[in-house]
Amino acid sequence: IRNESRSGIHPIVEWVGGYCPVPIAIDEPDQSHDVMAALWLELPSGLVVSAEIMPSDQKGAGLARALMKALVAPAAGPVRYPDQIRVASEDLAMEVRTVDMPPVSVTIAPTPELEEVFSSLAAHLKGDFPGADEGKWSPTYLQRGLIPAELMEDIFRSSGVIYMNKPWEFLEEDHLIRMDIPDLGVEGMCVGFIGQMGENHAVLFYPSLAEFEKMYTMIDAAPDDVPLFPRGMLTLDFVEGHEVPDPMREEAARYGWPLPGDGVYPIPMRYEGDGLVTDLSMGEMQTLATGLQSLAAFLVKHGKSLAGPGSSPVCESWFNRDDQEVILTFPCQAHHLLFEGPSANNRAGDEVAAAGRLDTTGRNEPCPCGSGKKYKRCHMREDEEKVSGAASVALDHQRENTFIDRLLKFADVRFDKDYWDHMRLFKDPDDAAQMSIPWSLFRYPVQGKTIVDHYREAGWGQLSRWEKEFAAAQQDAWLSVWEVIRVDPGRSVELVDMLTGERRTVNDRTASRSLVIRDAIMGWVLDFGDRCVFGGIFPRSLPPDAAAEVVRLARQKLRRRRTVPIEKLRTYDFERYLIRKWGRMVEELEARWSQPPQLTNTDGDPLLPTRDHYLITQDRAMEVSRRLAGMPYVNAPEEDGSREYVFLRPDSGNQENERKMVIGTARIDGESLLLSANSIRRADDLRKAVEKVCGELITHRLREHEDPFSQARSRSGSGALPDELPPEEAALSLELKKRHYHDWPDRSLPALDGLTPLEAVRSAEGRRKVETIIKSMENSEARMAGEHAFDFNILRKKLGLI
Repeated sequence: IRNESRSGIHPIVEWVGGYCPVPIAIDEPDQSHDVMAALWLELPSGLVVSAEIMPSDQKGAGLARALMKALVAPAAGPVRYPDQIRVASEDLAMEVRTVDMPPVSVTIAPTPELEEVFSSLAAHLKGDFPGADEGKWSPTYLQRGLIPAELMEDIFRSSGVIYMNKPWEFLEEDHLIRMDIPDLGVEGMCVGFIGQMGENHAVLFYPSLAEFEKMYTMIDAAPDDVPLFPRGMLTLDFVEGHEVPDPMREEAARYGWPLPGDGVYPIPMRYEGDGLVTDLSMGEMQTLATGLQSLAAFLVKHGKSLAGPGSSPVCESWFNRDDQEVILTFPCQAHHLLFEGPSANNRAGDEVAAAGRLDTTGRNEPCPCGSGKKYKRCHMREDEEKVSGAASVALDHQRENTFIDRLLKFADVRFDKDYWDHMRLFKDPDDAAQMSIPWSLFRYPVQGKTIVDHYREAGWGQLSRWEKEFAAAQQDAWLSVWEVIRVDPGRSVELVDMLTGERRTVNDRTASRSLVIRDAIMGWVLDFGDRCVFGGIFPRSLPPDAAAEVVRLARQKLRRRRTVPIEKLRTYDFERYLIRKWGRMVEELEARWSQPPQLTNTDGDPLLPTRDHYLITQDRAMEVSRRLAGMPYVNAPEEDGSREYVFLRPDSGNQENERKMVIGTARIDGESLLLSANSIRRADDLRKAVEKVCGELITHRLREHEDPFSQARSRSGSGALPDELPPEEAALSLELKKRHYHDWPDRSLPALDGLTPLEAVRSAEGRRKVETIIKSMENSEARMAGEHAFDFNILRKKLGLI
């Protein structure tokens, strides 16, 4: 990989390496070590691609370690290899040659270029430069001529517009703008702002949303002095003049670059994963300049409306003077809804069609509906509303996460142990985070009030209108058991509350892809705005029979045989009771499912395939074969070349063929004899009989057993679903199911104490049991057959249940 120069010619890339002493020492109880640095400098860029600090007595391997580090993870720029390497002595060249890398020319020659770097490093380690206390070392803007002055002027002008608009006053740290610059290979970069507390204003360019989320989850756990910025993150800090190194202030004055504010300078930086700050490469500086220009225009146009009440997602394209396109999307998470093509799997139905029309139809082109009107006069507004409505879900998720993070920090600081006591209610709070976190903030009483109520009274932050409405919806909801009665995969699930009878259609793409009809879940549903969403949900669903038992216990607790008033479900005592019962039922089912069934053979012995290996005395295989064939109830090999002897015994339960039951086999292979049976008792009987007949002709060497579940476990471990049946086979399967269930209502069932379903439904308790059985069959059928599932309402109609 080469950095392309402005003229388009690829320069020869040379890495220059060497050692130098540094002005610090490592002090130990009994001695003090001098310190050396091994550095690799890239020419002509002037970038330090690697540096290693070590005690002086380790010199001799440090330069090789630094080179390997530069090859695998350079301190600046992408992974690349040099065209040539230069060191000052044969000793250093020998050290370099120990590194495994592609063929590179190694030259022994003076390395004066390193002297400037060594001097700067020494000054940096001693703190002899302005701004050293803050760890911000960038001695020049133009990096000794690597960066064009006109490019830096663009950065100064754009940063001035951003600084004047003060985005940190109306956007939180996690209100991110996605940035894509196709011409520069930038995809999925996310831009955020800090300075909400009135200091350290900066624009942060995260490599991806995943990197931001990873960093954000570490903030609370890390010490204050540990840098958390992800590797490769670019930043533009706004720094007071007295903190800026003299060379940088002199450059800005010499070229007349406009400052963002009175005495404020923009400082571009690149962060490494270990907190090391490095200069930006030419390509990174172009990305920064191009992105800042469009970001400034985006903030001027939209400003505070981005995060205002009722705000909608925004996605716009901007072009710089070089005709390079920059695509900005707010919020960052809405990009896949607003910008991906119609084939995206995470959109469905009308949203896909609407997004496709918006992507391919110009405002003044004829509407695709065929009306003859221009698109803007026909369906454009409707399509925008459909796509914007879908993206609003992503915006709500972002707002919810921000709000919950603030409440969690407040609860931890203000109440500590009293708040975290709620975790004892959940066997695995992290696994149950979809329920445990919102429940602990909006429903769990701490010192007599919920965390959100404490937060309001403490005045830690003014709640926005959206946050007030969300908190109210959380506290108006109730915890219950909900049965899935209809699923629209990728869109929604229709639920009925098994205690109150309330029905809701919940918009949830993820849940609608994993739940099937008659699944039961524990959680609560928010009536929020113009749609219903899950406020909290336990991560494990239950099958109908297990859910019915939990509901029975809940009714018993509430002393209600029929419909339960919602108010009775909103009490803390009942919610705690229901969570515990549900969790225990989940544990019982998982324990039951984790135990393999006890398999037995027709003798009632535990099934355990057993093999005995024998060595046949030299040249006596023919005699062993003759003796085995002469044993009673043995089927000897046929003339077709088979080498297997089958041992049988009379089956008292089958008069037609008294030799039908197989108890084992024997196989001769060269000088080896193998006896096989499916249980230890049968193997012992077979071994005794064969040894009695063969005597000294065979010698036992080994017995082995095979776990009958090992293959099943390996097959099921992948979690793969069965392949979908071809249409003809699916239709045949459905027809066979109809025949199977045709007379089901007239069959005697052990689960109904020997009654038929038609007899059982004559009592209220019997109707309940029959409905539970049908729901269980319906649930299993939905999981296995999908859209080809049998319609169990046919049975309900025959039984008078509907």
